[in-house]
Amino acid sequence: MYGKETSGIVCLISIISLISSPISAFPGKADSIDSLLTYGQRYGLFNGTALVATSDSVIVEKGYGLADMEWEIPCDPSCKFRLGSVTKQFTALVIMQLVVDGTVALDNTIHSYLPYYRIDTGSKVTIHHLLCHQSGIPDLTSDPEYVEFSKLPYTTEKIITERCSNDLEFVPGSEYRYSNSNYVILGGIIESVTGMSYTQVIQERIFTPLHMRDSGYDHHGMIIEKRVRGYQPGAGGYRNARYIDMSVPHGAGALYSTVRDLYRWDRALYGDELLPEKYRQLMFTPNKGNYGYGWAIHTIGIGSNGDSVRVVRHSGGINGFVSIIIRMPEQQNLIVLLSNTVDSKLGDISTAIMNILYDEPFQLPRRPIFPVLLKTVMNEGVSMAVEEYATMKSEHEAEFDFGEEQLNMLGYQLLELERYDDAIVIFALNVDSYPDEFNTYDSLGEAYFLAGEMDLSLENLKKSLIINPDNTHAADLIKQIREND
Repeated sequence: MYGKETSGIVCLISIISLISSPISAFPGKADSIDSLLTYGQRYGLFNGTALVATSDSVIVEKGYGLADMEWEIPCDPSCKFRLGSVTKQFTALVIMQLVVDGTVALDNTIHSYLPYYRIDTGSKVTIHHLLCHQSGIPDLTSDPEYVEFSKLPYTTEKIITERCSNDLEFVPGSEYRYSNSNYVILGGIIESVTGMSYTQVIQERIFTPLHMRDSGYDHHGMIIEKRVRGYQPGAGGYRNARYIDMSVPHGAGALYSTVRDLYRWDRALYGDELLPEKYRQLMFTPNKGNYGYGWAIHTIGIGSNGDSVRVVRHSGGINGFVSIIIRMPEQQNLIVLLSNTVDSKLGDISTAIMNILYDEPFQLPRRPIFPVLLKTVMNEGVSMAVEEYATMKSEHEAEFDFGEEQLNMLGYQLLELERYDDAIVIFALNVDSYPDEFNTYDSLGEAYFLAGEMDLSLENLKKSLIINPDNTHAADLIKQIREND
């Protein structure tokens, strides 16, 4: 794994069993889940806090790894993590409360509540469209300037008018396309109709009634006890995550919480304390893309006997943090994973936990090949890393993750070090390994662009666009090349 390896208090026999077999099961669900998460932490798959509950009890509530790597402070369940897009479910619930109050209507448009929003599109997009990602408003995080402007402070009106008001990508209601802009706008609508800040409204309507004392809006300047630090992988180990001003994600991703507070939130959603049942059902009714209001709704197969479970879930990701909350309403089971390393494999881990909950054997998440290859590149050179990739893929494919994103991460680490020729070798290997993925050609094209080889850059960027005509990154680079030609 990257960085300093830490260890938890675990049953040694369980760990040995986990490492020795790709399929594992243990007599006790809590022990199985704890051993799985300990394995994940040991091999760079998870660093953070976890809570797993059944209808009658919390069976796991524990921290794994470090909340602060510089001070070597361990994670524990009271640590406060940025939630990223898990924020959206709170925004959606407040909007539904305002619908109940009669101050917001689902079929009213943006312009009904935000007079400053451009009228041509603002008069077409409804609250319903925003809630279920059918607005057609482009995602502000896809803006080529996002990395730079996300470092700057914004008022709510400014972030909405300058970054969430571009031309529509499709007719509202005709498609599903996930866009953080939708929920930034919803946050602005909450402020407009209540006359209070989003922070105040969320606090008064949700956090205070539910005694969620360890949750809030993650304002950078505030002193927040037990706020953890976020990390991203870098050459030689983890690095502090890139700064983001939290005025930018707003109602789409600016909240922080703990696993225990999210358990309180989950339990409240089974009763009428926050919202009458009729309106809760609207939130949990899937629309296009299986997305409700602030939640994704799916039926997931469990094990090999054809059984399935309905899940209501959402994941989140923001600089240095990833998160996931999975609710299984029929059984009232819950999984919450909060991590402060962006390369944590929460999807694979949560799938294994679900299998444990339903008494099915589980598949261990595969270990990332990226840190192994990075070490080889740094110590022995890129040629040796290419040979190692081929050898390990033929001999250890079941143990390691050889997905497209693994080589992609390695290539971008080399770009960051300005080792352009080495990055080109790695990206070219990724193209050979995944010739049908638009992103492999996009990354190779970007590496050639930075290396000044514009003909080869154009060749690969065009291939990326053939596979994915909506790839704005490739289109923007092609535009730059042609303007400077």
